[in-house]
Amino acid sequence: MKITPMNFSLKDIAENYRENDADNSVIGLNGRLDIRPKYQRQFVYPKDKQDAVVCSVLSDYPINVMYWVQTGVNQAGDATYEVLDGQQRLISLCRFMKEPIAIKHEGHLVTYRALRDKSIIDNYRHLVVYVCEQEKNEDDDTFRRKKLEWFETINVVGSKLTHQEIRSALCYGPWVTSAKAYFVHKDNTGSTAYSYGAQDGHPANKFLSSKNMEKTEKDEQDQKGNSDVYNRQEILETVLSWITGDGKTPGNSDAIELYMKEHQENPDARDLWNYFTSLMNWVWSLFPTYYKEMRNVEWGILYNRFHNDMTLSSAVLQPRVDELLIDTEVQKRENVWEYVLETAHETPDAHDISKEKILNLRSFTGKEFKALRSAQYLKQHGVCPVCMKRGFEESEMQGDHIIPWSKGGKTKEDNMQMICKGCNGYKLAQAYDINTAKERIAKVEGMTDSEVAALPERVTG
Repeated sequence: MKITPMNFSLKDIAENYRENDADNSVIGLNGRLDIRPKYQRQFVYPKDKQDAVVCSVLSDYPINVMYWVQTGVNQAGDATYEVLDGQQRLISLCRFMKEPIAIKHEGHLVTYRALRDKSIIDNYRHLVVYVCEQEKNEDDDTFRRKKLEWFETINVVGSKLTHQEIRSALCYGPWVTSAKAYFVHKDNTGSTAYSYGAQDGHPANKFLSSKNMEKTEKDEQDQKGNSDVYNRQEILETVLSWITGDGKTPGNSDAIELYMKEHQENPDARDLWNYFTSLMNWVWSLFPTYYKEMRNVEWGILYNRFHNDMTLSSAVLQPRVDELLIDTEVQKRENVWEYVLETAHETPDAHDISKEKILNLRSFTGKEFKALRSAQYLKQHGVCPVCMKRGFEESEMQGDHIIPWSKGGKTKEDNMQMICKGCNGYKLAQAYDINTAKERIAKVEGMTDSEVAALPERVTG
């Protein structure tokens, strides 16, 4: 890849400048410059930043370097280009030069048409453009990847590209174009992933979190006040991670890129859209009541694992969700839906207690219970009521529920016992009887020193 500094005037760049809302393209330099290539996000500086760019030029201040790519030649034999970095600055300047836009400069409202001396902007002397072009011995794929890697490295003015934006650029083709229409564009018609279901009062964006996206404080600042469509392809990335995932985890970056490459030349992304709509319809059919925590659920992973179970019913599942969400013992409220699906076919007598970890239930391990643990340790004389051995240090024991959560137990003082770490899993390994547990703890607390001394000592090492 060859990189060369070149000179261009803003007057020439603004010649026949046009923005096409139909395909979101932006063209300058009399048709020779693609200011918004397909891999660029559809974003323009908010008004205050646009004005700041223009004021910098009118004040004859330098603005940051721009980077372009030579893409070929036109019928007249003139080189054609696309903007790699500098899109927002060029749009800001060209709009000022071609439209009746007024900005405040040196205390006065100024338009391009009213400028007495247009040469300060037409022939702006600080415009620095580096152009890269493909070398003769370089194949198309290598050049394309180098170009985008360069973009990622030198993108010092705009927000850093996210991994999904890079993937969409590397895999650009008819499939990506279609996928963006479905999963990137935001409207209220119900025809995109953002608004799907809006006609029924539950738009899909309420169920889609961007918690995994690489957002920065600068992203939020850039988005503020911007009237154009702004996105970081978070919904597309989320759905791709679901369709490439299994029943346990979302697909990783490599899996997403592989999926996109395999579908790159497909005429549309309808398969991904059908997956998404089937997924959302499944969610709404089983869980008709909306809670804000649903936004943070990995719905695609649950769908992959459970959607073939035709015995699942909202009449059974929804009441269980409602009950768990008001249970103060549940710490991971967004995991309630996974838990009710995991335990949908359990009976009271066949409960898998290990699944309770999904809910991250309250426990006696936190700092708030330190004094209580110490007091209970002394009450028990250092004896574990499960193995009935003595001599444990407090650090060798941990707070435990006498009545487990699944039997209605709460994390409070009168429901705590101290058991040794070796017995911590005893409730998983054997049938647990609450009355026996209560009898054991009462027996230990009531022991005399001689009765404690008669117990076998705990094994060390």
